[in-house]
Amino acid sequence: MYRQRWRAPKGSQSYVELASTSAGIPDFRSSGGLYNSKLPDLPPGMKADELFDTPEPKKTAKFKASGRFLAALRIFTKSVEPTAAHKLIAKLFDRGVLSRCITQNIDGIQTRDRKDMSCVVLELHGTNARLLCNKCNKPPNLNENTLDKNLQQYGEARCTDCRRNTWENRLRSLSPGYLIPDIVFNQDSREHELAGMSLDQMQEVDGQADILLVVGTSLATPGAAALVRSLARRVHQHGGGVLYVSGAPPSGSGWSRYIDMRLEMDIEEWANDMLSRLNEGQGSTERSCAKVSDILTRDGMGELTSW
Repeated sequence: MYRQRWRAPKGSQSYVELASTSAGIPDFRSSGGLYNSKLPDLPPGMKADELFDTPEPKKTAKFKASGRFLAALRIFTKSVEPTAAHKLIAKLFDRGVLSRCITQNIDGIQTRDRKDMSCVVLELHGTNARLLCNKCNKPPNLNENTLDKNLQQYGEARCTDCRRNTWENRLRSLSPGYLIPDIVFNQDSREHELAGMSLDQMQEVDGQADILLVVGTSLATPGAAALVRSLARRVHQHGGGVLYVSGAPPSGSGWSRYIDMRLEMDIEEWANDMLSRLNEGQGSTERSCAKVSDILTRDGMGELTSW
């Protein structure tokens, strides 16, 4: 199926969902993922998936275990190099053909060294790379490495802004807030906004794409699955197509109504192939992309979008 030719209209866009498991960062729901792992140093009776429950400082042991784990994950992520998939998304952005990258990852790798991409990268589950006070909602004014080491050891850290304001205003009865990762915890929801657009507005724009690329996700998360279905319907209404690239079939049934073509292969192998074709210097991005997968062959290809 990888070598099939798929004719599509001009003005092609693609959405790429980017996974980081190939970078050595475990996923959540697979058989070897975090939720199914026996992690050390958890309080008695606490399961791995509870590390992502809404933080409750009063539940001291659970709160500190989550803080230590997420700090350790943050420290590890800083040492991880971007994968071929990350580099592919960045290259498409640099060529001016990437209008959106929607990701379920919380590692922040895609924008870690590319802050200029923040305007097109929507992090559905937030990011563990950023800490915010749970009271004043401000980021910490502290050295990140020192803060993470302290969090990894003690499991909690107070907001210095809150502490300073408390003393300056003699509000000794008010305790400073806690620094919490800016992720969407299990019991939480979030109104997504990017570049001044709501999620509904983004779907209106992104649904006009000619190609929706869904890459490296099992679609096991209800919210992400619903978003893909919604975007796929919109893309189909505009005469576009949906390509799913992953090492395994998507979770659940009924995807044949939404996915036009499924490519089952290693994500890094696919991304490296894309990059090598784009780097061959054969002229335009349009011609290179068409040669890469043989499914994007067309008379002309306009802007690409990433999901």
